[in-house]
Amino acid sequence: MRVLIISGDYKCGNIGDVAMLQVTIERLKSLWPNVGIHVLTDDPSSLLVHCPDVEPLFHRGRRIWCSDQYLVGGGILRRLPKSLSRRLIALNRRLRRHAPSLLTRLIEIKMRLRGTDAKDFESFIEAFRCADVVVACGQAGMNDLVRTHMLAVLDLLDMSVLAGKITAMFSQGIGPLRDSELRARARAVLPSIDLIALREDRASWPILKSSGVSADRVLTTGDDAVELAYSNRTPKLGGGIGVNVRLAQYAGADSGTLERIRPIIHECGRRLSAPLIPIPIARHEGLRDAMALRQLLAGYNGASDGGCDLDTPLRVIEQTARCRIVVTGAYHGAVFALSQGIPAVGLIGSEYVADKFKGLIAQFGPGCVMVDLNGPDLEKELSEAIDKAWRADDGVRTGLLEAAQRQVESARAAYHRVRELTESKKSAA
Repeated sequence: MRVLIISGDYKCGNIGDVAMLQVTIERLKSLWPNVGIHVLTDDPSSLLVHCPDVEPLFHRGRRIWCSDQYLVGGGILRRLPKSLSRRLIALNRRLRRHAPSLLTRLIEIKMRLRGTDAKDFESFIEAFRCADVVVACGQAGMNDLVRTHMLAVLDLLDMSVLAGKITAMFSQGIGPLRDSELRARARAVLPSIDLIALREDRASWPILKSSGVSADRVLTTGDDAVELAYSNRTPKLGGGIGVNVRLAQYAGADSGTLERIRPIIHECGRRLSAPLIPIPIARHEGLRDAMALRQLLAGYNGASDGGCDLDTPLRVIEQTARCRIVVTGAYHGAVFALSQGIPAVGLIGSEYVADKFKGLIAQFGPGCVMVDLNGPDLEKELSEAIDKAWRADDGVRTGLLEAAQRQVESARAAYHRVRELTESKKSAA
């Protein structure tokens, strides 16, 4: 059995995406103990640190295969009349869909003529050819904010469907999706995916339904990272306030946001006699939660490094276990908390982030609440939300843990369904 995985982060720079990838791999190994797993990556060494039992597959090979410009060249296409350029791109796409062997041969010829190293391309083609199952593992990769990534994932899934492979998407967050080209591509590809498992169905299912996806191909399972946090929970509730702030345009938060919430967070920590504990999730270049957290926590009981050494999901989960509540602008900061029975307050600055947290509220219940960062009375609303979460009783904690357990069971059932589909296909062959 061979599986090809498309991850949500090709550089392992997001702890939440890494956690989902780790769980995906462990679940696939539990289904097929001798499974061979290829994972698309731009950073093989980082991938192997987090997932040592997989075969890294350089993402460059897939980029070449799915490029509309590689054969002719982007520079040439830009100099041609637009009508001719569009026809050449359309021809390339038809070859990829209906004559993949011919397109592969043409790309290899061009590489040889140019003296280009074809190793990554050939490795990708071989891994894809041998794959029985192609999986898009947990990510928020179907929305307007990650246009290029979404088209790339859909291209590879489409290619897999045409090749007769079992296709599955696990722990997916979908939307907002208003771009007309993206919606058209979704309508063309998603209805043929064998199984789509959603983090939440409030925002995601209407998009799938409008794309023509049949309900019998969709399950709502919660986030795959829930299992990693739930299985590493501690029996004793911590005493700190976990904090994350995501400074990014897509999150609707910037340095001004940080300045507004810093005094509120500090005041709540002092009033509750609680340490402020950094919960960093993003480690990407240019988007490092630890840098923002250093600024947020500056001046509160000495200096903080923002949790810069928390570089694995397990370390962040263990850090979260030290908390009684978590206040976070990062979705997975809340996932790691809620899955351990720790109430979470979501900091909301955009529709994209709001959809994520509304999904968590639907999955976990009253232990998760949201505060609008752009609201007219941020200080009052955030302080009250923190106080309420701090006072949550054992019933709330129990409810969160029961919700986490249900999601773990639902997600495992989704993976077993893929095994059933695979066995059914083999029986029919």
